[in-house]
Amino acid sequence: MTTLVQDLRHAFRLMVRAPGFTCAALVTLALAIGVNTAVFSVVYGVLLRPLPYADPDRIVMLSEEHPGGIPIIRDPRLSNLTFEAWRPRARTLEGMSAYSTQEFTIVNSSEIERIDGGSLSPSGFATLGATPAMGRFFRPEEAIAGMTINAARALGLAHEVGTIEAGKAADLCVWRVNELSELGYWIGLPGPERRIFAGQDS
Repeated sequence: MTTLVQDLRHAFRLMVRAPGFTCAALVTLALAIGVNTAVFSVVYGVLLRPLPYADPDRIVMLSEEHPGGIPIIRDPRLSNLTFEAWRPRARTLEGMSAYSTQEFTIVNSSEIERIDGGSLSPSGFATLGATPAMGRFFRPEEAIAGMTINAARALGLAHEVGTIEAGKAADLCVWRVNELSELGYWIGLPGPERRIFAGQDS
């Protein structure tokens, strides 16, 4: 202990005698610590920090690739047809869900804001093992209601469309799906089996 105190006193005297060297050494040390902290923060956030889900090491993302093909979108993708072909045949997966990411525009009286968001099939939260902070998650039938009657109400068109009722537009699309939850992400690809507009097949 005595030797350590003597060494510290000697180092302090040398630092006082050479203030320029001392300042350069302290600045270099501070920069090195800052750079190391920043690099570790990035590495931890990207590579080391576990996902905020139960059993994150069991979560995988599936995509498809066609050798020789030139994809329009470079990001990993999985078509609806491939997803529906894989899901009932998956023997090593506990569950499969579909999701997509996109940007949304929020407009209010004072400002316009762009935010990142996404869409998730109704079974997605159960697949991730996530639980809501309050209440419960949407059921598949509620997701369908959000795309039909609730969407019509938001657009001010509930008196014309959104439900099958007398006096409303007889516009229907018929899809072939295995279960109701598929409609939450199926719309768009592939096309419906039947289209009925104004009560007539089109």
